[in-house]
Amino acid sequence: MDILILGSGIAAVSAAQAARKENSQAKITIYTDDKNLPYYRLRLLELVADSANKEKLFLHPASWYEDQDIALVQGHKARELLAEDKKVLFENGISASYDRLILATGSSSFVPPIEGKELPGIYTLWTMDDAHILEKAAESSKHAVVVGGGVLGLETAHALAGRGLEVALIDRTPILMNRQLDKQGAELFTRMVEKLGIQFIGSANTNAFVAGKDGRVSQVLLDDGKSIEADMVVVSTGVYANTAFIKPGTLRIDRKIEVNRSMQTSNPFIYAAGDVASVEKSWYGLWQVSMAQGKVAGTNAAGGNATYEPTVPPYRVATMGTQIVSAGVYDEEVIRRDYPEKADFFESEVVEDEDHGIYRKLTYCDGNLCGYILIGDVKDQVKLQKDLKPVLHA
Repeated sequence: MDILILGSGIAAVSAAQAARKENSQAKITIYTDDKNLPYYRLRLLELVADSANKEKLFLHPASWYEDQDIALVQGHKARELLAEDKKVLFENGISASYDRLILATGSSSFVPPIEGKELPGIYTLWTMDDAHILEKAAESSKHAVVVGGGVLGLETAHALAGRGLEVALIDRTPILMNRQLDKQGAELFTRMVEKLGIQFIGSANTNAFVAGKDGRVSQVLLDDGKSIEADMVVVSTGVYANTAFIKPGTLRIDRKIEVNRSMQTSNPFIYAAGDVASVEKSWYGLWQVSMAQGKVAGTNAAGGNATYEPTVPPYRVATMGTQIVSAGVYDEEVIRRDYPEKADFFESEVVEDEDHGIYRKLTYCDGNLCGYILIGDVKDQVKLQKDLKPVLHA
């Protein structure tokens, strides 16, 4: 059996490892357009701080793939999937056949159609190569602007500020992390960011990037007419799934490749996992989810019978010198909107210590823990997650 895997993120590597465990005789080959060994994407900012950290980021040394009898073919970008022929064509002209195919091609940075987005000095951060480029750019820059206040944007702003740059962070929302926190917690976190010396500009839309006399970006113009000085800009406004090599009609795709709980696509010989896949219309973009999906896809592609059980994992992030964990339903407005029958039985306990950067909120439905937010002090997260009960069953 020939098992072909496209991609080299955690979903791809987990799939390869699971396939080998399931089938010791299968030929397993990973094809990736990346020229680096598979790495921890979550730690890319360590390279922006110091490129010498590169070796620490690899998932496994090259010898591991040899020991597992997994062929790793680098620098090959898929051009077209020929599903009827069970073959993949690559941009360098070669092709590869398969009995089972696992698509774990991940995602790429999305840059909105902002005027001047092609100017030198404008970057994205999604790959190891991106991180190296960003590190070099930071060496000769003084004023950085980060467009996008998501987790990656926050981490990038923090890393650049740590290198001594003056950093401005622009986001459309009035406060940071308002999707992962309640209003009170998000306001506290926003103040924490500003105390680090990072200028937060909220409720703002980027209108254009303007070049200086040297042709490089020198200003960021906002839609209210304000301008911000910048000799480097990092755009962190989301990602899109890497499916361009799949012709319409080949697989069922709605922005991402649709799979069942076996991680099987609409083609029985093709599986998908990680950022490129959605299970029952759900997608989380989380490392642990991609790992779990990869294991199921690899097991089943190799002849096993595994099932992925969709779960909503807690939101967990370490950024801006603090830690944040949140899970469940912790906002009374959400309860009143989505679960009105529970609204009269919703209670919350809040502890806030801004001097120490601590915020703790526990919410209860019918006396049962149905949500929580922890900022700064997260030592109780495991216990709280264990006690958490879905609001529909509270």
